[in-house]
Amino acid sequence: MAPLRVRFAPVPRLLTLFSALALAAAGLLALPSQPAAAASYFLPNSLTAYTDNSKPKKAYPLDYLGEAPIGAWLDSAGAKHVSRGYYTFDLARASGRQITDATLSLVEKSVADCTRPRAIEVWRVAATANAPTWKNAPAQLTRVGELAPAQPQECPSRYLYADLGPLLRSVQQEGASAVTLMLRVPQSQEGTVAAGRRVASVGISLEDNGAPAVPGKLSVSGIACTDGTPWIGTTTPELRAEINDADYPGNPFERLTATFAYWPVDRPSERVEWTSSETSTGTLLRYTVPTALAQNVPYAFAVRATDRAGATSAWSPECKFAIDTTRPGIPSITSADYPTTGWNGGPGIPGSFTFRVAPGDTDVTQFRWGVFGVLENVPVGPDGTVTVRYTPTSDGPLTMSLASYDRALNRSDTVNYTFRVKTTQPQIDDQNPDGAIFQPRTIVLSPAMDDVVEYTWWLNDGPHTTVPAGADGKATIVVSPNLAGTNHLYVTSRTSTDLPSGKADYYMYVATSPTLTSPDFPDGENSEGPLVGKQVTLTFHPGMPGVTEYVWKINRRDEQVVPADADGTATVTWTERDYTYLNIELTSRTADGFESTPNSYFLTLTSHAPTVESAEYPEWSTGGGPGIEGTFTFRPAQPGVTSYTWRLDDGPEQTVPATTDGTATTTWTPTTDQTGWHTLKVREHIGDVTSDEKEYSLIVAEPEGS
Repeated sequence: MAPLRVRFAPVPRLLTLFSALALAAAGLLALPSQPAAAASYFLPNSLTAYTDNSKPKKAYPLDYLGEAPIGAWLDSAGAKHVSRGYYTFDLARASGRQITDATLSLVEKSVADCTRPRAIEVWRVAATANAPTWKNAPAQLTRVGELAPAQPQECPSRYLYADLGPLLRSVQQEGASAVTLMLRVPQSQEGTVAAGRRVASVGISLEDNGAPAVPGKLSVSGIACTDGTPWIGTTTPELRAEINDADYPGNPFERLTATFAYWPVDRPSERVEWTSSETSTGTLLRYTVPTALAQNVPYAFAVRATDRAGATSAWSPECKFAIDTTRPGIPSITSADYPTTGWNGGPGIPGSFTFRVAPGDTDVTQFRWGVFGVLENVPVGPDGTVTVRYTPTSDGPLTMSLASYDRALNRSDTVNYTFRVKTTQPQIDDQNPDGAIFQPRTIVLSPAMDDVVEYTWWLNDGPHTTVPAGADGKATIVVSPNLAGTNHLYVTSRTSTDLPSGKADYYMYVATSPTLTSPDFPDGENSEGPLVGKQVTLTFHPGMPGVTEYVWKINRRDEQVVPADADGTATVTWTERDYTYLNIELTSRTADGFESTPNSYFLTLTSHAPTVESAEYPEWSTGGGPGIEGTFTFRPAQPGVTSYTWRLDDGPEQTVPATTDGTATTTWTPTTDQTGWHTLKVREHIGDVTSDEKEYSLIVAEPEGS
């Protein structure tokens, strides 16, 4: 056993928990900012005791913090005693793990004589289950070394500590699950009272490290390893494996490298190894073989992981593979039901298609085929063929694509097979294409296939109805469109041999929206409308039979309802004073509550808001001030103006008559609390027609010196 290294320094690598906390509290120890590469903990202490030669048959067990006398000492009566300390530490937690560092530490609680040299010997002794006595002490096995203060002037020494890594690694190799240490004063001084001292807080801090897990999830170019030998379609395959270490996340700084090895199975001497850079646990590493491998030769690869402390996992199970980069030939398609010539089958009529590998191909394992880009895989039969069933869903030319894949997933070129599907959906003849909603229509159905015996039809999402075909293959049905706007009539037919036809989809558009006319807008939405404020007349016209009322609103105001006259029309009047347009939203209803599709109109009115002028308070400008009277002149936008109404901000409305030239004036004198922004709102009146509003904004100046 190598001699014990004696150390004493302000910042030890690892201390007992008690010691580390005490130093940190005193400000003498800077705890590490990140953990080491291995896990750190304190060994459990199952025995702390001392012996006394004056009572050789008595044991003196202590708790962890109890003070143990070491060497000679005097009791209160002056009698001399000689003692030794014993400490047992459990190594079970480190079983199967790599001990990277172990530190013994203790505290000198008292020293008999600080002027003389002093030392403590550390011995490994035989294991003991009970606290020993002086007479029945465990055998001394190895003198591990000696603890002595590096700075004798510090007395008692607060901390003594030493490296026990070699000892504990040796104990671990023996297979022992615990180690017992004895502390004593050297034999030459053991009987000298001046060499005695008391110690406490004896402990061992340990760093250990577990080996990484055996790498898993091995694959070659995306193909998982199995008990067989997968074929790979590249001479430089990508080898993959996942590496993990159980020390993470307890040690979040655990980092690993992976070593990949690959070789020809029959030539292991040609083994090649590559080691990755450090990476995190849980990483799926990828390594691409840098030089081309031979084809049709079995290879194997395996992976192992190594952590920062040098612990290495076992090699993973071998993953075997072989290289094949030869692409299959182009396969072929044949079909008796849908050959490449003529028009055959029809939508809903299935057909058989036979796929065949190219001549000479023996390692094709699957076909990939589809129509309209919807592809699926099907395995190849023992004879190199497979037959699939495909049912067209539409008529016209269709193209089926096909490619072969071999054992290494090498893909052939694609072959395209074009066939023509007959048009088989029935013909629909609407005898009343302009019919209104709910109005019955007679529909004549004609076959597009031979031997049609029945038709099945449904309107929109309604129930399916089946009717027999006549001797001529035709049938007549009556349908009543029940949706405003587009209605769908669907029809299929079936032959006496149970062959289905394609589905016919006939669109019936039924207009239900009401319309609007007005004598005040003779050209509709293109008319130059009457003045704002003038009453207009609006007439609503039905877009479907049975209209009993109209729901309408203008310029997003409240909705209104007006009953329809006997002819289905309704007339309303409206006077608009706030907007220069009429945005009309209109819907009609029947007596049973059926509502038409809505309609809307945008009609333009003629604005005749007056203009406003003021020399003292010009628009959008600062002028006048408190006590300064302002004159405001109103000028008409249309002839025949008889008066104006105006209000300032939210004040009361006031009326001023117009002069013979249609103008009018008014005055306003702001008070001291009326500086800042104001809005003057003015309307002109032509008889009982009131214009839209003119907003005139002005700013009253602050008094000078304010």
